[in-house]
Amino acid sequence: MNDNIAPRRARGTRSPEAAERIRRSRALIRDRRDAARKREQAVTAAVTRYITAWQEITNIERARDDRIAALQQQITAAKERAATEKAEHQQRQALAAATIREQGNTDDEVAELLEITPKQARQLIAAANDGAKTGAIVLGSTGGRPKPDNTDQRAEHQPIGGPQPTRSASDDSRKGLHSNETPPPSKSAIPRT
Repeated sequence: MNDNIAPRRARGTRSPEAAERIRRSRALIRDRRDAARKREQAVTAAVTRYITAWQEITNIERARDDRIAALQQQITAAKERAATEKAEHQQRQALAAATIREQGNTDDEVAELLEITPKQARQLIAAANDGAKTGAIVLGSTGGRPKPDNTDQRAEHQPIGGPQPTRSASDDSRKGLHSNETPPPSKSAIPRT
């Protein structure tokens, strides 16, 4: 046959140079794919760390808010307890002032003995009288707290609000006078301040 026809190369056979270029290209693609995978893993890990930290912050804030709410409840309870105890002591003050008054002392004398103003003495006595009528000491409209008296108020005493005291027959009967005691002077004999 024809001897001058060059034999054909088999399909799929490449020159060593082409095979080397393809190998280098595949290695480059593989390296880029590995680098992209590492970047993706780094980004995924960073996102995971961020979300984990966000969750921890949320838990810390929730625990903080719970502790604050519990402390606020304790503060409220402490204030209520103190107000109740204070009201009890104010009631004792009012009853003490009324007792002094019932022993024949004037409002000014009660004030002098207790080192308070005459107005404060009258308020204490009035509160005791109102409490005796209603069965409890009335401390004014301030929810158990005394109404402040800005005029001539002593630092250690808080005035108790109430109407001006009036003496009546029921006042004398409340004193429980014995037959050998003399009643206090009548209303007309008490000097008003």
